[in-house]
Amino acid sequence: KLPTGFNISTLDTSEVSLGNVDLSGVTGLTIAHLNSSKGIFTKLPLGFDVSDLNTTNKSLSWVNFKGTIGLTVAQLNAAQLNLSRTVLPDNFDVTNFDLTGRNLYQADLSGAINLTGTQLNQSSDNTGIILPSGFDMNSWNTSGKSLSNINLTDVINLNINHLNHASDIRGIKYPNSFDLSGLNTTGKELGFSDFTNTEGLTASHLTN
Repeated sequence: KLPTGFNISTLDTSEVSLGNVDLSGVTGLTIAHLNSSKGIFTKLPLGFDVSDLNTTNKSLSWVNFKGTIGLTVAQLNAAQLNLSRTVLPDNFDVTNFDLTGRNLYQADLSGAINLTGTQLNQSSDNTGIILPSGFDMNSWNTSGKSLSNINLTDVINLNINHLNHASDIRGIKYPNSFDLSGLNTTGKELGFSDFTNTEGLTASHLTN
């Protein structure tokens, strides 16, 4: 992370990699700095306009777009498939976001609007994704899909079939008062699961 107030205006980023650099506190940053850099940044100044950011075939893994403006779905679709740990801006409409084959490992999608389970099923890895508050589980056919390490406390319409049909339910954090009595844990691991304030859990669930 560069110092707050650091003036980056004279830096020739075509010769210097900005890979994994936190630029949130710098001044004098332009889109040209980012487009010419050999490496991708991790965080940008609040209110920075990324509308002219060239993302074609670039990795956006670890990039935090929270607080920026101007990002489009077209830019995300043009980027490399690896979006692991990418953070979307707040109130970001993901309609037409093509997740086919994309790695969403620990991606923060909490700011997404209009995200559907159909989109999530196109991705190659959903492990640990952060879902938007109020995400409707009715849109997600989890049959054969991993729900590993996903916080489900703020989703709506979660039912036991989502869990029973999923391939991996390790590390899930469950909603308050969620009834687990019908959970089929046969052949499934439950490590790192958070059952706090759930109902219906029995010893047999833990020993299958």
